[in-house]
Amino acid sequence: MGAYAALEGLQAQAVAAATTLPGNNTETVAAGRKALASAHAQMAKHPVWVNKIVKALMNDKSGITVQTADADWLAQTFTETTDKARKLPYTTIHFDPNASKSAPNITAVEILLGGVGRLMFPDGTEQFVDDDAEPALIHSPRLKPGDLERFCEQHLGHYERFHQAHEERLMNAERVAMQAFW
Repeated sequence: MGAYAALEGLQAQAVAAATTLPGNNTETVAAGRKALASAHAQMAKHPVWVNKIVKALMNDKSGITVQTADADWLAQTFTETTDKARKLPYTTIHFDPNASKSAPNITAVEILLGGVGRLMFPDGTEQFVDDDAEPALIHSPRLKPGDLERFCEQHLGHYERFHQAHEERLMNAERVAMQAFW
């Protein structure tokens, strides 16, 4: 979640900075400065990810730029390298809107949590965990995918209430802890 928000902030900064160049009319420059301040505020929420993304883009030999980087690039660059570098016993499952056909309740919970992904462990279990920063925030029990789908179905109301209570923070890509209820 933090990585995506950081990339969006970097992309917004690139666009806004171009509008503040000399030669643009004063209205365009003023709008650009406002957009630049907004981009900086978004980036300030995720400084670790901003730094990681900038370093990765500087080292990228394939010609990817801040403006051409996308969710697939983020997933490929950071899921593979970060998980291996930290030697974590799990793989991060990133949001897949097409999964709504096979796991509609898992998809609904992921959306209600503001895009928090699931971790997949070697034993085949999965768990909703926001591990963008320390401490990791746990949002579900660790279960086999079918059991997690049923758990999400049974407790969808709890996740809906959580979303309603924290909607503004979630929309601003803030991390929100959940009291374990399972």
